[in-house]
Amino acid sequence: MASSIQILPHPTPNPPASCDRGLTIVDIDDPTRIDHQIVQLAPKLASTLVIAISKSGGTLETQNGSLEVQKAFCEASLGFSQHGVAIMQENSLLDNTIRIEGWLARFPKFDWVGSRTYEMSEVGLLPAALQGIDIKEMLVGASLMDEATRKSTLRNNPAVLLALCQYWASDGVESKNMLVLPYKDSLLLFSRYFATYLQ
Repeated sequence: MASSIQILPHPTPNPPASCDRGLTIVDIDDPTRIDHQIVQLAPKLASTLVIAISKSGGTLETQNGSLEVQKAFCEASLGFSQHGVAIMQENSLLDNTIRIEGWLARFPKFDWVGSRTYEMSEVGLLPAALQGIDIKEMLVGASLMDEATRKSTLRNNPAVLLALCQYWASDGVESKNMLVLPYKDSLLLFSRYFATYLQ
């Protein structure tokens, strides 16, 4: 999946300490889940910011998810363009749509940025900043980790240690795989399925 739709409360210049800066990531592959999430967000739509993230906006899942979210705004008599921002490649289908419809903002991304997987790019930094996370500290941490994974002394290099652990756990023949699933919502059944697959 190469894209996502993230929904955040509209940013305010000086939010009160009790300000709800929740983040909802719309599961664009599951129409039932989209509908469920939209129902939960309905009371907050007027104060919601939607971030569409896609290289081109041409992926069917992204288009469908975006249409579902826009439909919810329309049904609530809210102009979506006043709630939508996007992170995308310049001159893409999504970029052109944003310009025509007059969304709040557009944040171009480079072609080499791998959609949602690069949380240290505009894809992750924008939602993090809008939630009040100190993105300068995130970048400092990323820089330190980058330094640590370049160390030539193997026992001081966390990336090498992880690779060695994986090699050891798989008997040196890749008999086991490591899978990191960054999402928790609606994965309960998938995890049960996957557990039987791995046995």
